[in-house]
Amino acid sequence: MSYIQQEPVWARTDRLARTILEASSDCIFLLSREGRIERLNGAGARMLKLVDPSSVLGTRWVEQWAVASRDHAEMALKLAQQGEQGRFSGLALISAGKRNWWDGSVIPISDFDGTISQLAVIARDSKSTSEAFREVKDAREQLEMVLGSTTDSIVAVDRNWTVTYLNKRAADLVGLDGALSVGRDLWQVYPDAVGSEFHQNYLQALETQSPVQFEGHLAELEIWLDVHAFPTADGLSIFFRDITDAKRSRDEIFHLAHHDALTGLANRAMFIRRLDAAKEAAATSRGALAVIYIDLDDFKAVNDTLGHDAGDALLEVTAQRLQAGLNGRGLASRIGGDEFAILLEQGVDRAGVEQLVLELQRQLAKPVLHQNVQLTCRASFGISLYPESDGRLSELMKNADLALYQAKRAGGQQCAFFDPRVREQIQKRVSALSCAHDALERNAIIPIYQPKVSFRTGQVTGFEALLRWEHPREGVQPPFLIKDAFEDPILSIELGQRMLAGVIRDMQSWRDSELSFGSIAINVSAPEFGRGDFAETVLSQLRRANLPTNLLEIEVTETVFLDDGSDRVETALADLHRNGVSIALDDFGTGYASLTHLRKFPVSWLKIDRSFVSGLGVDPDALAIVKAVMGLSHSMGIQVVAEGIETNEQWKLLKRRGCDLAQGYFISRPLSADMVPGFLANWSGVTGTTSTRKLPVELSPASIEGTHDTKSISTTGGQGGYSLLALCEQEHDPTNRRRLSH
Repeated sequence: MSYIQQEPVWARTDRLARTILEASSDCIFLLSREGRIERLNGAGARMLKLVDPSSVLGTRWVEQWAVASRDHAEMALKLAQQGEQGRFSGLALISAGKRNWWDGSVIPISDFDGTISQLAVIARDSKSTSEAFREVKDAREQLEMVLGSTTDSIVAVDRNWTVTYLNKRAADLVGLDGALSVGRDLWQVYPDAVGSEFHQNYLQALETQSPVQFEGHLAELEIWLDVHAFPTADGLSIFFRDITDAKRSRDEIFHLAHHDALTGLANRAMFIRRLDAAKEAAATSRGALAVIYIDLDDFKAVNDTLGHDAGDALLEVTAQRLQAGLNGRGLASRIGGDEFAILLEQGVDRAGVEQLVLELQRQLAKPVLHQNVQLTCRASFGISLYPESDGRLSELMKNADLALYQAKRAGGQQCAFFDPRVREQIQKRVSALSCAHDALERNAIIPIYQPKVSFRTGQVTGFEALLRWEHPREGVQPPFLIKDAFEDPILSIELGQRMLAGVIRDMQSWRDSELSFGSIAINVSAPEFGRGDFAETVLSQLRRANLPTNLLEIEVTETVFLDDGSDRVETALADLHRNGVSIALDDFGTGYASLTHLRKFPVSWLKIDRSFVSGLGVDPDALAIVKAVMGLSHSMGIQVVAEGIETNEQWKLLKRRGCDLAQGYFISRPLSADMVPGFLANWSGVTGTTSTRKLPVELSPASIEGTHDTKSISTTGGQGGYSLLALCEQEHDPTNRRRLSH
């Protein structure tokens, strides 16, 4: 087998380039990147009438042109060196002193990596010299006509700043009634402009031999100009036009885009822009910054009762008072609705900021008179300091918002500095809501049941349904890990609905197996009553399950009576009571107790809170309270349940005092639904001095007495519960720490 040696690709490419170069009828130069001649084709040598073409190799290409044409050729060369094609026309030097008018182009040649390594010049002889000069004259006349009719103003100066040309439009715009004319020194006509942006930019164009473009304000005439200045062989050609009206319109548009239309304050976009600039400066200089968030506490009430006109008037006055109070010391902004923000960049310290905020608070609290109506304007302030509150500049706005949240939660008309613990609380709340969402999506909400026993007979009369939720890795978990979800108006309803459905399903199963389980109490939160159809929803589910209404009890805390929707609560409870559902008042005496509630609402059962039961035999006041509650309840025909019973002593004392029902670990820990039948079958009453039932091992992480009303949650602190504390970043209620030792 024989092998034919192939020609390398580079060799073929080079041979092809030489062939094309020599076959062209145009004059073609190959130049180095610096503009020196490296090669000239045969046609070019003949056109230039060169006896020895090698004589031009290594010389500068621009030197092949007449002196008058070299600037034009040089500009074309620079364009090509910058990666663009440069066109030129000029007089080429022909041997024996002849000159011909040539047209051509300078083209960049790039390597594979995009680097410009060579330049190619393609030119041709277009006219004889006499013909060319005639055309130049015609072109000049045509150029004069064009420059005279263009919409641009044009001024040309030499290197000594002497005006060599100006068109009529320039004379009309900046000529100062003939003061600026050909032959005059530009800066003698405009002496105040020396050192201005015009002077500096023109100097830059001359020194760098590069065009400049800028917008400048000509103070002598109070106009704005858009200027383009181009260096020439003799000096500068300056093209400009009056943009005063356009700039004014542009400034107005910018103002509208960055300022609030109602108050005139900076809007959120402008505030963030200024804050970003301030953060960059602070990071460099290690300066201090403060961001203050402000919220009008009474704004919604004003809008709802007096209308948007009154609300707008309140916002305008607030903006004016903030501006006056700052007195130029910072940027005030309306960032949305009734929320304002302030950025302080100078002289920032905690004491000074606090003094400023208190003064602003006093000013904003002054009444506002609108259409003979006196409006009040209380405000809450949240303050974030850098670097004192937080060393992270990126967190300034978030921290101010969290501080404002803290001030609002404190009751409004407060001033709060950012506290890192608030962020932790918010993060825990978000984590709790996430856990609750996940549990709902996985259908992992589980009711478990704690027995209630009659003091008189010792028999089980029913159970309280307690909420538990199952984590995919940690197993069954107590409710305190998602306690913030019960304060959420949407999640609390979904959790309540899921609990009700689970309890009814379990009751139906027990009824089908002919199990006598008494009644089941289920806790209901305030938001569940907010729907307006709560009673009908409960009753319809009982009807669909063919369950008697007396098998269900509804437990509420007194907080549900204190919300704005107490009328709906009263209607719903009355409807349930009328249809046979018992009502129990939970946590009685823990802070919201009112005898009016016992008289106004159809309460059948009153539950003594565990905090009082735990003090029996230890705290004489606890016994006095328990006796008083039982006496009051029985006198009104209301039966009493004592929850949280943990010792035989508590059992005996409450029994002697005539309490009706008992609930707590002394009786039994909570049971899963499938454990209830076995518990009832084996129940023999309270006979010993300790609890006769224990929770099976598989539910030990959830061995917690409580409800999905978080004020009554306690825990035994099993291993699973502790792991979820870390997992969900949710601390238990500090009042329950004693029960962690169980």
